[in-house]
This record gives sequence, structure tokens and C-alpha cells, in this order.
Amino acid sequence: MSFSLISQAHAAAAPAAAAAPGNPFLTFLPLLILFGVFYFMLIRPQMKRQKEVRTMLGQLAKNDEVIAKGRAIEGLYPDYVESGNVYTFVADACLKKEDKACAIDELGRYSKIGGRDPETIKKYAKLLVEAGKKKEAETALERLNFIFPIDAELHERLGSLLLETGDAKGAVREYQALIAMHPIDVAGSHYNLAKAFKAAGQKDQAREEAVSALEAAPNYKPAQKLLLEVSE
Repeated sequence: MSFSLISQAHAAAAPAAAAAPGNPFLTFLPLLILFGVFYFMLIRPQMKRQKEVRTMLGQLAKNDEVIAKGRAIEGLYPDYVESGNVYTFVADACLKKEDKACAIDELGRYSKIGGRDPETIKKYAKLLVEAGKKKEAETALERLNFIFPIDAELHERLGSLLLETGDAKGAVREYQALIAMHPIDVAGSHYNLAKAFKAAGQKDQAREEAVSALEAAPNYKPAQKLLLEVSE
């Protein structure tokens, strides 16, 4: 009798065992291990380094002290260019002292070592333009194009800068990219592209863009004037 009951129990358990799904924990175990390795090797050390940098910077008070000791901290963390980095902290202290050359130097190092925050790089380019270093500003903004290419302000600023320095083809490229992003100032964007085409010797395209500018804003006088110039 007992043998029969045991046999029946085995027979009942066999289908249930066959139907039971695998342990979900074992399925996700490799992913959990991978995340753990990634966290302890990359995320945690960076968080620790960011905390140490902020602690050191928080202990500084006056601008001169920030600049002097900040540069010493740069020697400890030269490759750290993420949020809260020393380079932008020191550059801000330089600007508070109205020392733009000092700020340019700091942001130049930030850019050279791999800094990629769009607003910081645009600030660096603006300082370079103000210092009369337009070619260097172009280089900084061109680099930003590879980091964050969907920045409308970037394309507008770079297009204007290229047009000023005589690179009409480059300006055409930037203004075309800007228009493709459907900017708020439609008339102004088409007008700027028309100017770039005119500078590049492409009058037909310049005329088309001037017309597009006037379609968006019929009373836009700069576009009216430009249209007359390229229609002669």
C-alpha cells in the first residue's frame, strides 16, 4: 500500500515539476553581477571623486584663494570634467575678478582635456570672441557640434562667427542646420542663410532664402533690402 502511495505521489509531482518555471533570480543574476561590477568600478569612484572635489572647493572663500588652491586641486583630479569640476569653478572666480584672460586659460584647459558641457563651451567661445580670438572660438564651437549637434543656439552663433571670418560655406552649413531644427525666428534664420549664400556667391539660393524670410515676415526690411541686392 505504502509503495502504491509513493508511486502515486511521484506521478502527481512529475507534471508539476515539469511545468514549474525556472527561478527568475537565476535569470537576472548575470545582469545583477554586471551592474554591481559597473557600479563599483565606475559609478562609485566617480561619485566619491566628485564629493571630494566639492568638499575641497567648499572650503575656499576668496576669489584669489579659489584660483590658487583650485589649480592645486586640478593637479589631483586633472581628468575630472564632469559636473562640479574645478576648471569651471576657477573660471568663475576669475570672472568675478574681471580677469577674462584667466578664465579663458581655465576653460581652455577644460576643453582641451575633454570637457563637454555645452553651456561651458559656449561661454568659453564667447570669451574668445570678446578677446578677438575668433578662430579659436570657431574651433571650440565646431568641437561642440560633435558633442551636442541639436543645439539651435550653437548653430546660430557658429554660423554668425563663420560668416564674420569669411567662411561662407561653413556659415551656409550651420544656418541650414538651424533651419532644419524649425527655429522660433524663422524669418531671421532664412535671412541669415540668404546672407551666407550671397557671401558664397550663390545668388539664386540667396534670393530663394530672402523670399522665404519675407514669406514668414513680409515687412522684414533687412530681407527686403537683401532681395533687391541679389535680384540685380
